[in-house]
Amino acid sequence: MHSKNFVTPVANQFVESNPFVVAPRVSFAAMSITGTTNPSNMYSTLSVTTVAPFVAHVTLNRPDKLNAMNRAFWGEIRECFEKLNDDPECRTVVLSGAGRVFTAGLDLTDMSDFFDIIQSEQDIARKSKLFYNKVREYQNAFTALEKCSKPVIAAIHSACIGGGVDLISASDIRYCTQDAFFQIKEVEIGLAADVGTLQRLPKTVGNDSIVRELAYSCRKLYSDEAKSLGFVGRIFPDKESMMSAAIDLATVIANKSPVAVQGTKINLNYSRDHTVDESLEYEASTLELNNASKRRFSESCHGPNTYMYKNIYKDFVNLNLQTTDSSILFRPIRQKNIIFYQNIVTTMVLIAAAICTKGGKTLLSRQFVEMTKSRIEGLLAAFPKLIPSGKQHTFVETDSVRYVYQPLEKLYMVLITTKASNILEDLETLRLFAKVVPEYCKSMEEGDISDNSFNLIFAFDEIVALGYRESVNLAQIRTFVEMDSHEEKVYQAVRKSQEREAMQKMREKAKELQRQKLELSKRGIKGGTGSSSYSMSSSSYNSNPSVIPEASSVPIEPSRPSYSKPSGPSKALKLGSKSRDVESFVDQLKSEGERVPLNEPSNNVNNKFSSMSPQQQANTESVHIKIEEGITVTAGRDGGLQNMEVHGTTILRIQDEAATQIRILFENEDARGIQLQTHPNVDKDLFRNKHQIGLKNPQKPFPVNTDVPILKWRYQTTDETQIPLTINCWPSENGSGGCDVNIEYELLIDDVELQDVVITIPVPGGSGGPVVGECEGDYIYEARKHCLLWQLPVIDSSNKTGAMEFTVAGGTASQFFPVQVSFHATQPFARLSVADVVSIDSGSSVKHSVETLLSTKTYEIV
Repeated sequence: MHSKNFVTPVANQFVESNPFVVAPRVSFAAMSITGTTNPSNMYSTLSVTTVAPFVAHVTLNRPDKLNAMNRAFWGEIRECFEKLNDDPECRTVVLSGAGRVFTAGLDLTDMSDFFDIIQSEQDIARKSKLFYNKVREYQNAFTALEKCSKPVIAAIHSACIGGGVDLISASDIRYCTQDAFFQIKEVEIGLAADVGTLQRLPKTVGNDSIVRELAYSCRKLYSDEAKSLGFVGRIFPDKESMMSAAIDLATVIANKSPVAVQGTKINLNYSRDHTVDESLEYEASTLELNNASKRRFSESCHGPNTYMYKNIYKDFVNLNLQTTDSSILFRPIRQKNIIFYQNIVTTMVLIAAAICTKGGKTLLSRQFVEMTKSRIEGLLAAFPKLIPSGKQHTFVETDSVRYVYQPLEKLYMVLITTKASNILEDLETLRLFAKVVPEYCKSMEEGDISDNSFNLIFAFDEIVALGYRESVNLAQIRTFVEMDSHEEKVYQAVRKSQEREAMQKMREKAKELQRQKLELSKRGIKGGTGSSSYSMSSSSYNSNPSVIPEASSVPIEPSRPSYSKPSGPSKALKLGSKSRDVESFVDQLKSEGERVPLNEPSNNVNNKFSSMSPQQQANTESVHIKIEEGITVTAGRDGGLQNMEVHGTTILRIQDEAATQIRILFENEDARGIQLQTHPNVDKDLFRNKHQIGLKNPQKPFPVNTDVPILKWRYQTTDETQIPLTINCWPSENGSGGCDVNIEYELLIDDVELQDVVITIPVPGGSGGPVVGECEGDYIYEARKHCLLWQLPVIDSSNKTGAMEFTVAGGTASQFFPVQVSFHATQPFARLSVADVVSIDSGSSVKHSVETLLSTKTYEIV
């Protein structure tokens, strides 16, 4: 049903009777949230329209799902009412449901993913914290209706189940149809009504026994009984008549003074939660401060500029009749009177804003006017002593300042203002401050406040400037603080892409050179003669034992021409002196046993391999899938696997907006019990049944130029046959005070090619360099770190096993452990591969690229 059908004669009479309203108006904020041109642009679960002047109509808009509350609903309902609260063109809100019922309550099918995430968490404390944060988020969503300063009229038809009762309990007025019924359904599915029903319904109904009966038994509360209990105000025969009456009532309320109506709601809510005496004192204090502000304004309207002041006051009154937005209340109407207007009306001066504990400890403070630090500290130190015991207020005054405060769990949000400021403006500003703090601090703990102090200060500065409230809302503050720059994001994305390409090219070049060295070593030629920047000090299968030198040999440099040094001192500029200093420093490092790679010039004609072209850079398509795995192994020196873990992640990156609606097809041939987990936004049933990755909502695209982890897996075992590479180290004392060490490796997985394998063996200090008798591959002794590096460029099915023997003059067998291994591979450990990428719209294949990397995190033999 379109909203225009609900515009009633009362709404038309409102336009005719109000001299300040020429025609129905829609504010910029209202247009942005309602989507006058296209209501579905902003929200997926709600529809917001303007049905009469100053009357907004919010509709639960999932009729095909009986308006069940999915995860998107909780964020949207809160955002919607927060925006309506700040919208000057909205004075009353009508809430209804589209379709056959008002709402069926919580959408359990959509919430299953959240419970899966909680169940996957092993630590009970973290699991409880996750659940607590989610419940608080849902509670705050419905509390937004109660905190909204505009009256909310709920129009209920047919079924209102579970979360629907929580929702309407937070509204101000409730109408229903004859066939409507209400049901607190949570106990029946093993939950408690934890988002507002148990807290608000007893105060609304006033019958504790009936509330407990409804909550415990989950029976239906029909419309007649609901009206007799006072839960609903009126009953109508059908939905059409109910909606017409609700909009008529909303229009009548909108015709009243918005300041009076909203002040009434604030006092009613305060009185509900406090004693009569406290409520009366609160209202009397509010009225006294308002009257004092009016008297000060009236007293200033005398003298030579009386006529001008009266015109300003008239403009102020007219504007006050039409809007409640604080930024507009203090905006000058007549440009020629702007200076006087600001001096008279804008009386609110905010001295400081602070967050402190209930014990009086100040965690964060921001001052907005010129005042000494000691003065601010004194004012904050006096605040806890001024709070009356046994009573709860929202402000307290001294002779010079006013404290306006609001509890935030274990903390206080405190504003220090002048006594001349408007209390209603102070309270409105305080509400905005109280909304800002949870945006950046989720737990409201001292540590969380400290960690996010800079963001909070930046947000405070957006709210107040030079002591005066700025015309901003929560969404604008969030945007200003983040300072999100599209150009910066593009620059960072391009830079990361260039870094990845450079790293890939470097790895390919290193792999090319290592393979060339391996070929030379197999032919019996010693590697390292000008072939790379770091040559090894031995070659494969050296039959004659030799002592490894303390420093690695370096490539033979081409002979340099000698120049005769001119006699006598020279004061000329010494070009190249810095270069000689660097060379002497490098020579010193070499003498100390450090391996220093040398950067050879690209035009070196003596380089034997300069003519060899490197491998072409890996081609990256607009849809790029990266499979990363990290392996952690701890094995015993006497055999046996203590622990092995493999963690894998599949990362999707899309660089073309035309290829964002896709599905990735996987082939899973792994039968070892690898635990797979998809991203919360991924359709779990689709992956479980068809091994396909796609979003739950096929209409939503994947993000562009962002690395999105779509799939994770984990594998843990103590089965020794699953290790990719086994290391067997046998140190034994030789009877002459030294140790003979035999170490061998064996590749257990035939179809895996391990690259850049480095086996690090500790060597006892003070024993000199080890004497190597036999070695497959290359080795380096690092004297400073007291370790021997056994390096093999590639280990595959052609060299599945290899050995190394060396002797050390001194040490014991235990000093050669732990042995550490590092390598990387382009085949994944999990038998999981990308079969194809298809478009959701056409079903055709999408051009894509796949990159796979298996690397070691920790690989030790202890």
